[in-house]
Formats: sequence, C-alpha cells, structure tokens
Amino acid sequence: MRVKGQPYWLNMTLAGSYRNEKEKKSRKQYTLIEAYEMHIIPAMEAIAREKSEGGKYRVVFHEQEDCAGCHNNAIYNRWKEFEFGKRNWIRRNQSPQSPLFNVNDHFYFRKLSKEISAIQSLTYGTRVMKNKEILTVVDKVWKDKTDSVAISRGWMSHYQIMAATLEMNGDNAYLHNKGGLDFGVRVSYHANEDNTGVNRIDEPATEESPAEIIANDRVKKGLKYDIPSILDLKHGHLTDEEKEFFRAELDFTSMNDDIMEFW
Repeated sequence: MRVKGQPYWLNMTLAGSYRNEKEKKSRKQYTLIEAYEMHIIPAMEAIAREKSEGGKYRVVFHEQEDCAGCHNNAIYNRWKEFEFGKRNWIRRNQSPQSPLFNVNDHFYFRKLSKEISAIQSLTYGTRVMKNKEILTVVDKVWKDKTDSVAISRGWMSHYQIMAATLEMNGDNAYLHNKGGLDFGVRVSYHANEDNTGVNRIDEPATEESPAEIIANDRVKKGLKYDIPSILDLKHGHLTDEEKEFFRAELDFTSMNDDIMEFW
C-alpha cells in the first residue's frame, strides 16, 4: 500500500522523446529530454558557471552515448543541439570506458544472448523457462566449442574499434555511420584448417569462379581502419608501472630497429 506523498518505483521505458501527447500522458515512458530538463542541464549549468569563470570561456561538454534507440532519437538530438547552442556550449562525443572497448560486452555476451534465445525457442517454445532450465541452456551455450571461429573474429574486431576511435580522436561518430560496426573482419579473417580460430587473408586468391571473384573483391577492400603504427603516435606516455610491465613482458627480439629506437 502506498502512502500519499511517499516516493515509489514506477516501471517505465527510457526513450529519447515522446511521439505524441497520448504517449506522454500514459506515463509508460521516461524521456531523456525530461532527464536533461529536470536534472542534467541544471547540473551542467552549475559546472559551466564555475569552469567558464563567469562566461569568460566557452565550455566543452564531452558526452558518452552509444547506438541505443533513445540516443539516436531525432527529436531528442535536435532539442539538445538547440539547448547547448542557446547556452553557447560545445558538445563533443567521446568513447572512453565504452562497452565496445570490452570484447565481452561488444561481442561475446550479445552472441550468448542470441544463442540462448534460439535454444529457448526451439526447446521450450513460448513457455517461460524455470531457473534450472535457464541454467541448463546457459551452461550448454557456454561450453559449446564449435563457435571458435566466430569468437576469434569477435576478438579481431576489437582492434578495428580501437583504430576507429584513434582515427576520430576519441569520438565515437563511427557508430552512427551506415555499417558502423562492419569492419570487414569476416572477409579478412577466414577459418583455419582445424576450425579452432582464424587466419588473416592479406592477398586475394586466384580468380577461378564468379563466387571467388566476388569474394576477392571483398578481400581487396580489406579492413575498414588501418592499425596505427607505434611510430606515428605522439604525446603518449606510460606510467612507471606500465613501463615495468612492458619490460617484463615484451619480446624485444621481435622488434625491428625503428621500434626498438622508439621504445
């Protein structure tokens, strides 16, 4: 029983904005516009007053938003651009601590979720599974060793995400581009003979059939982002702990003269 005036939890869906007044009155959604108006912008205004030294400097706010539907909502983004512009704030996107930097969050957990849902549908239909049934399905998917190739490709995509972020100076704008997470990994890394991993395909094979011609055209395109050379990195620094780690773990015999000199 609720008491008048006492706060209580209400189950709602997070959205970017309301589509119409009926949706707003239903109170089944909570929008990011409301969150900004009520809580986030007032807090940002307090920060801006302090950091701008009373309006002497323009303030740059770095945001971290992924490809969730609420973040891509057109009305929400137009509204936020207007509100930021009205206050003369600069808005930038960035990716530090992004879930995409963690291979488990970016690929593996999502993969497990899809496979678990598929087995649930085939085995139990529309019936809600009980706790032991859920654990049985999860355990089966977790121990499956036939998907080593897919998992290996997932790990290879990690380097492309890091390269994209470096190329865009920390921005995550690549997420909003068409095919943003399609890095050409599937056509650049083929299964090895034992199907326990993948090998990099650097050169197209001899064209003998229409299928090979199409495949070779994809291979020629290669990976979307070039892996940066350590020699091109500037303004980087390592902590003493990181230096000690690399001294203990690096194989210096595999370094060429340029990299050794840089190190």
